[in-house]
Amino acid sequence: AFRRPLATIRWRFAAVASLTFLVVISPWTIRNYRAFGRLIPIRTGSGIQIWLGNAPVSEGWLNAKAYAVHPYVNPIERQSLLTLGEPAYNDLAFRRFEGGLAADPLGYLARCVRRSMYLLVGEPTERGDFPRLFHWEWRGVYWDSLLLNLSVAILGIAGMFAARRFRHGQAGLALLAGSVALPFIATAVTDRYSLPLRWLLVVYAGASIWMLLGRYRLRSVL
Repeated sequence: AFRRPLATIRWRFAAVASLTFLVVISPWTIRNYRAFGRLIPIRTGSGIQIWLGNAPVSEGWLNAKAYAVHPYVNPIERQSLLTLGEPAYNDLAFRRFEGGLAADPLGYLARCVRRSMYLLVGEPTERGDFPRLFHWEWRGVYWDSLLLNLSVAILGIAGMFAARRFRHGQAGLALLAGSVALPFIATAVTDRYSLPLRWLLVVYAGASIWMLLGRYRLRSVL
């Protein structure tokens, strides 16, 4: 909808898409307001996510240690959620995060930096959820996943800069790649949350290989 130049019809498409979105979520929003007496567009959960990603047991990646305090797993937390209700429990989780942030701001900053790396290359000590042709584990690190994700990240970022240098139209894809990652840098990361960024990096990695092959062929001709 927002490719340059911004034609009037593109604004119409954006308006229609936004209106359709509001119509689709309105049943949930109305139900939540009647049930909880507050405006909740779809669901709560942001407070729980940011607390889980920054709890003392967490390193920023939603692994088994972090999920050990999740209400789905932890019976004490689940009872607290059932007693308070989901919105009030979400508020409680966010207050816990605020307390941890005040006590250790540098620790939170370190987790944010770590999550930036997780978004690009995953958690190298986690097996992951996707099937592999082979497994290469050494000293607790799954090197097959790490090298695959690292290669895609390097080629993808190189493709962004190369496309800009050679003036290929990107239609805002590089900006989109950065924006889809921003919420998770501050909250928590797992493989599923990094998929939008990884998908865009794969697109740019393909473009990077295509541009490299094009330059090689051009040199061969010359």
